[in-house]
Amino acid sequence: MGGNKLTNLAAGSSSSDAVTFSQLATLSPAGSIVMYGGASAPSGWLLCDGSAVSRAGYASLFAIVGTTFGVGDGATTFNLPDLRQRFPLGKAASGTGSTLGGTGGSIDHTHGMQNHTHSIASHTHTMKNHTHTINAHDHTMQAHTHTV
Repeated sequence: MGGNKLTNLAAGSSSSDAVTFSQLATLSPAGSIVMYGGASAPSGWLLCDGSAVSRAGYASLFAIVGTTFGVGDGATTFNLPDLRQRFPLGKAASGTGSTLGGTGGSIDHTHGMQNHTHSIASHTHTMKNHTHTINAHDHTMQAHTHTV
């Protein structure tokens, strides 16, 4: 846009319209967790690494998550979720099966399966009469002898 700032923009309503800041913000509201493969967070984002961040500096995020993931210093900071070596899991609609902000399990484990058998009942496959055709051909063998 050549460095010009658009002001008093009406809300976009079609795919070719410009959008307002508030429309754009609804795409990733504060508290959104997005899978990201980089080693450092993009501008304006934070990594879910359990670190303590400023309650005032991230007021909109603090309003959403509060101290769910840790109280920080108890006054001016709060903790981000720590998803290092973890997988995000949504809370069940019933409210059971997971504790928001909880951790558990182990990184390395073995799934055990006891010996078992799958039984298949006796059965027959019936095929209609058919023929396998082989083109005429020769087998050539070198001279040889058989000894008894």
